Amino acid sequence: MARAFGFRVFIVEAFPNRVKDNQPYNAGAGSLLCSEIAYLLQRLQGRGTQQYLPRPAEDGSIDKPTKTATLKSFVEVSPSIIHATISVGETGSHATATRPKKKTRDLKHWSPEADHDVTFIFPSGKGSRFFLITQTIHRRDPHLRLLAMLKAESMIVRTEREAADAATRKSAIATGGKAPKKQTFKRLLFEAEQASDNAYLDEILTNADSASVVFKSKRMDAKGAVQYVDRVLQIKLRDENVFDVGRRVGRVWTERLRSGASADPHSAVSEVSDVLVEHDLLDEGEDEKYESAAITVKRKSEGSTTIAADTLRDAFTYPLSDLRPSWYTYYEQVSGRAQKIALQENIQLHPIDPHEVSRCLTDSTQAGS
Repeated sequence: MARAFGFRVFIVEAFPNRVKDNQPYNAGAGSLLCSEIAYLLQRLQGRGTQQYLPRPAEDGSIDKPTKTATLKSFVEVSPSIIHATISVGETGSHATATRPKKKTRDLKHWSPEADHDVTFIFPSGKGSRFFLITQTIHRRDPHLRLLAMLKAESMIVRTEREAADAATRKSAIATGGKAPKKQTFKRLLFEAEQASDNAYLDEILTNADSASVVFKSKRMDAKGAVQYVDRVLQIKLRDENVFDVGRRVGRVWTERLRSGASADPHSAVSEVSDVLVEHDLLDEGEDEKYESAAITVKRKSEGSTTIAADTLRDAFTYPLSDLRPSWYTYYEQVSGRAQKIALQENIQLHPIDPHEVSRCLTDSTQAGS
């Protein structure tokens, strides 16, 4: 069974106003972008809990819960690290809250939120790519919500700055002076891609207790309403085949993930089958009966991991613990993984000292209490 707590690594770039045809901002430690992100986080913290109403269906009905998010805290640990805690949840997602010897509390109109630690890690020197590391709880992470909140707050800031600039120029003209030149203000847009990690892929395969390739095909039921799996082929991988097949296929899929290309299940079937045919584990042409393929790796310590072309985000969810980890434990794992990915992606990072980060966060918590 997968660990309840883990983390994912995203490589992010920030752009002015729009992504297309624009150059990303410099994200080096201590840059103006770092300061702007810190300012936006500070504003979001002051806003408290925000609600996100679901979009009505075409018939006007609403069958989804209202989502909520609360930026609870942020700390500038160093010029290269910002730590924040964002809490996300859904109204009515839990019926009740209970405690021993206490009366059950009805949560029908409440949004039970879970805290996620998130970390911005900016490169040493110049560079547009920076890391956003998000804590996962049961494989859910808040990176999309957080980046959307930053984008929305940046739009508000741009409007405020434009209004303040207009007021300054108007005041100068009213007092008989020369109006200063009109300034141009920009909002931030973010583009994020989940990082895939060759070293971690190798770790998964090297420490596998067993592994298999699973092909599946689907068809619709008689009414044409529900799709179900009608054919499954499982091929067990043994000994060196676990690493040979898993590594070759996994790297093809992770390279595709890094390039931002979309996953194609049919291509994945061909890519896996070609390797299996080479190893005399599959007859040529047998893959034509199937529509999807995945590699399932089982490890006694971490449970099973599925490596598939369209679900790699779960494969690269790095496990932490079954209970919420301490800041030291969190950053001990984050620092090592970030350095490995940075080396692979040619991003220069300052070393992260988990003792120093944990001490800083502890001191800031005590100061704010």
